[in-house]
Amino acid sequence: MKIKEFVGSFLLFAGLTLLIMTGTQYFWPETKDAGAFVAPLSKEEQEPLYLEVDFLDNEKQVEEKVTTVSTSYGTYTFSNYGGSLKTLDFQREQNGQKQIFNTIGSHSHNERETRAFLVAIDENTPYYYELKNHVDTDTSVAVSYQAENSAARIQKTFIVYKDLHKMDVTLTVIPKAGHSVRSRLIFPSPYLEVLGKSDFVNAFVVDRTGAFSKRSQEKIDERAGYFTPHIFGSENKYFIHSMIEDKNNFAHRAYYKVIDQQTSSFLEARPVDQETVWTVSFYMGPKTGETINQVAPLLDRTLDYGFLSPLTKGALYLLNVFNKYLGNYGWAILLLTFLLKLILLPFSFSGNKQMQKMQEYSQKMNYLGQKYKDNPEMLAQAKEEFIRKNGLPGIGGCLPLLLQMPVFWILNSALNNSIELYRAPFVFWIQDLSLPDPYFVLPVIGIVGVLLSGMTSNQKATAKQTIMSFGFALLFGAWVSSISAGLALFLVSNTLLHFGQMQLQKVIG
Repeated sequence: MKIKEFVGSFLLFAGLTLLIMTGTQYFWPETKDAGAFVAPLSKEEQEPLYLEVDFLDNEKQVEEKVTTVSTSYGTYTFSNYGGSLKTLDFQREQNGQKQIFNTIGSHSHNERETRAFLVAIDENTPYYYELKNHVDTDTSVAVSYQAENSAARIQKTFIVYKDLHKMDVTLTVIPKAGHSVRSRLIFPSPYLEVLGKSDFVNAFVVDRTGAFSKRSQEKIDERAGYFTPHIFGSENKYFIHSMIEDKNNFAHRAYYKVIDQQTSSFLEARPVDQETVWTVSFYMGPKTGETINQVAPLLDRTLDYGFLSPLTKGALYLLNVFNKYLGNYGWAILLLTFLLKLILLPFSFSGNKQMQKMQEYSQKMNYLGQKYKDNPEMLAQAKEEFIRKNGLPGIGGCLPLLLQMPVFWILNSALNNSIELYRAPFVFWIQDLSLPDPYFVLPVIGIVGVLLSGMTSNQKATAKQTIMSFGFALLFGAWVSSISAGLALFLVSNTLLHFGQMQLQKVIG
């Protein structure tokens, strides 16, 4: 197939894909925030959002005491400062090496206000708590704190599950005589300092109508909120912090505030004037279907896999299975690429034959054009006669490309924001499959693969076609150098397998 025809087919398919995606968005538009409000609207919604936290004991000095809770997947460190979760460290083993991911820590200048699971009240929020209890069982660990001010006594218990990425917060508010107390439970978005500018933060909600919506941190409206949401939280590239269950209807309202480029989620209760107990559950963990579905299947909607979501999840499942036996995600990607190529092999063989027929058809038409270039009538008759005898070429030659594009889309969705590839080494120079190849080895191999495939498919290429082939190969190399090494590994290995397939087809005819 000539490079010109290849580019034309590619552009045709890209246009069709764009048209389909546009139509999909038209007929199945992004879910609107059916349960959202922007204050003030109705009488109930005219009440302002309480975004500020006023502390009771700003001048008081108390020694910090921490309590550490270890689980199968990481470490929670609680503090008497704010009766809060001070740090959260996840851990895993990758190729025999222990890796630690810190998603909660002292990342803000407003350290008091951004303490995870701080309980704020309308005025004089207590900051210094007293550790009351620490109970360790086979399945969970409970850590309890207590504090008070002139209006109420606050008791807070964290229940951490040892084998699930789940934590319950049981909050007891005991108002003193003549006082009505409004409580707000605040927790931050996940933060990975090592990601730097490549990270992002999104806020998401499943509102009281069941509608799901998501928006970037830059588009958060601090006047907007939600009544009694089912799910409420935020995510970064690889982790999620979210409320997943509200057993006693604590969250009458929920809203966001951005502090020092970090999103804080506010859950606000109705004012109470008598002792009240609430239990709110949270998912604090990685963006993987396996861990999410163990705790909150509804949270699976935060995974952005597009309209091919079931196939993308299947590809991730296979990658994880392969990695379990191969011990390396790089080799798992290569094995998955080989299997996909094997499945598509009959279509590829048929497509290549159609490509050859298209080339022969094009060469014959060019020959007729040259032969009768001075006689338009004879040229028209010759072309008509040729088409009558041989028919028009079909588009079957484009079928392999059409089939590979959805495969690329699936793997692009699976690998782009997959924590499995984050800090996952492959071989020698590639120590992180989520980052581009640092030494451009894969792009160079990809350029060579494209050139070899081009020369094999069109051995009688003109000088102009050869130059275009080099240009296309360089564009491919530039693209591969800008994407993650995991995705680049798929593209480059697929290119080399395509070249091998063409050689095999030449041998067997």
